[in-house]
Amino acid sequence: MLTLKAPAKVNLTLEVVRRRPDGYHDIRSVVLLLSHLADTVRVEVATGRTNVRIRTNSPDIPTDETNICHRAASRYLAHAGETARVAIDIAKNIPVAAGLGGGSSDAAAVLLALNRHFEQRVTPRALADIGAGIGKDVPVFLCRTRGSFIRGMGERVREIVALPRLHVLIVNPRIAIPTKDAYASLRHEMWFMDAAARVDRSRRMLRAIAANGHRLPVKPRFGHGATVEAGPYRLFGTYHPSQQNTFTGVLTPAMLEAVLAAAKAWALS
Repeated sequence: MLTLKAPAKVNLTLEVVRRRPDGYHDIRSVVLLLSHLADTVRVEVATGRTNVRIRTNSPDIPTDETNICHRAASRYLAHAGETARVAIDIAKNIPVAAGLGGGSSDAAAVLLALNRHFEQRVTPRALADIGAGIGKDVPVFLCRTRGSFIRGMGERVREIVALPRLHVLIVNPRIAIPTKDAYASLRHEMWFMDAAARVDRSRRMLRAIAANGHRLPVKPRFGHGATVEAGPYRLFGTYHPSQQNTFTGVLTPAMLEAVLAAAKAWALS
């Protein structure tokens, strides 16, 4: 049995660039993987006719062939020309449908586990193609890098090497919003896509990171909470502990305590 951690992710930037003729969207995003918020995926492979079984501790995800991990295992075996009985156990810790990439991360863990079992039968490029075919977030999880800059539909991934240490606070309101529904909601707000003056916030973020994170372009808006980006989850802020007073929109320790208290009160109301 192989056991892998499947980390969550947050999008420090997420820009929808355009809607493609096939209905998908091109994006730009700076993505951070969160090692301290992760699912645990266990994969057991046995000889026999192809059969994939899913078990999980979460009542919120399916265990049939519609599960993304089921699709990942089936497509891997088909691509590798193998037959096997695959048992997948998913211990969920990442909130479901919260914009944190839990399902895609789990699927990436399954692909990596199977490729390890079959002695790297599938090349990294082919593995990324399999992943992109089942979920556009999967390739970034296959890379296993702490920070990445992604483009296209999510399949073009470039590692960010010099990423400063960031503290991230995430408050999940327990409102499930599937990715498909989130993108569908943009159909009435696509007027800005071709705006010539539109700021490339992802590249601005990359430049700030390359400058050792002296001023990360994070601008929280305070109301019911301080939010950085659209999404079912809310990223309240990021800051570098040694430079917390230099950031635009930084959360100082005192502000962080206030946000935590407000979030707790709101969640209990």
